Amino acid sequence: MGNAIWLFWMVPVEYFWTIVSPFSTDLLTIVPVLGILSLAIGVVTGVAKREKRLLLFLLLPAASQIFLVVAGFARGTFRRDPNHVSLWIFWAFILLQLACAAYLAWRLKGARGPAAAMAVFTSSYAFFAAFVASMAFADDWL
Repeated sequence: MGNAIWLFWMVPVEYFWTIVSPFSTDLLTIVPVLGILSLAIGVVTGVAKREKRLLLFLLLPAASQIFLVVAGFARGTFRRDPNHVSLWIFWAFILLQLACAAYLAWRLKGARGPAAAMAVFTSSYAFFAAFVASMAFADDWL
């Protein structure tokens, strides 16, 4: 249970902490920095347009958080994984998140600019969370 709680709180903190020191760990921090800048653009333009439908994008980081909790409970499940199931889970989650983000951006016709920015944020957060979750599944950490 401790792993699930730790992952739930650690990933958002580490994700948003990368804005303080971008490029500190080579290319790994580019994804969160791009996502945070997109979040800022999406929120500012969404508030300016008074577009409440952008709140639908909150579902995607919530799904990432749920995925992290599941990975925390299942830590080490795929330690010896000859079929690379954890890799399949990683890519399935990423593709599902990308498809949902693209669908939401496409559906918000009056606010496609802020929706696209929010889609970039949610996709980068999903990638970051799935990366950490895959390390938890395999219990193999950087």
